Amino acid sequence: MVASVILIIQITLLCLFPLINITNGQYRIMQGFQVGISELPYMASLRIKGLEHNSRIGAGMFCHATIIRNRVLLTSAYCIFENQEDILVVIGNTYLKGMSHTMKVLEISDWRSHGLYKYDGLPYDIAMIFTESDIEPVDGSVGYLPLSKDAIKPNTHCLLAGWGQSNPSTNQTWSNIPHAIWLRTVSKLDCYMYTREPGLICTKAEKNMGAVFGDIGGALVCDYKLYGISSQVESDSSLATFTEVRAYSKWIRAAMYLHFNGSRNGIMALRSICSQRPLILAISIYVATK
Repeated sequence: MVASVILIIQITLLCLFPLINITNGQYRIMQGFQVGISELPYMASLRIKGLEHNSRIGAGMFCHATIIRNRVLLTSAYCIFENQEDILVVIGNTYLKGMSHTMKVLEISDWRSHGLYKYDGLPYDIAMIFTESDIEPVDGSVGYLPLSKDAIKPNTHCLLAGWGQSNPSTNQTWSNIPHAIWLRTVSKLDCYMYTREPGLICTKAEKNMGAVFGDIGGALVCDYKLYGISSQVESDSSLATFTEVRAYSKWIRAAMYLHFNGSRNGIMALRSICSQRPLILAISIYVATK
């Protein structure tokens, strides 16, 4: 009887131990704790088609993206600035270098990056990807992440996950298994003082335990909602910046409307429209004075 009780206690502790440590952010493998696609079904990887076809599975990985609805993903404009014609989206799979029955490889039908984005800059670092085929939710592997409509509060604990570099002391760029880390948001004022740019969320983490370059395009998830898109990370710093999704809610809605309701051949691309602000302003003034 006593032996049975001891065995039950040992099994219970064994099951609870990783859960307790994941919750307080102490159970870390290299730069974070391991996660699976069942825990983060909204997570997608962007891959270079040529490398994926001609080399090995996972060789084409270069950025992250987040599924927000059927056929729609959000990512960083930095990710697709030069690769938009040769991208595949892979969803529903935990292992970067492996395959599973839930894994789906999707072709891209269209993409839109913000027209005011400048390469390697922080402002307007947001882009949308539209897939050719449907992205249907699959329990335990594929799901949508809702967008936050609220401003982020300081000291909010948020989750960042991805296949990014798992050990900063090596030259390894990608991990075969995604890792996650808890980050703490800083105040808007402190974030602005650091970046000198609006529309951003800044997070703080322990030294050498924060976001890395390989996390770009990944989702900053707070209270099960998408608050930010991973942008750039200051070298040798635990402070990371994220594009605030809430600040671009109108742009996101407009991009989806143009894609799903407008003729791609008959409507000017959103990135082109945004980049022609002087022309739009002139037309608006002319119409208003008539």
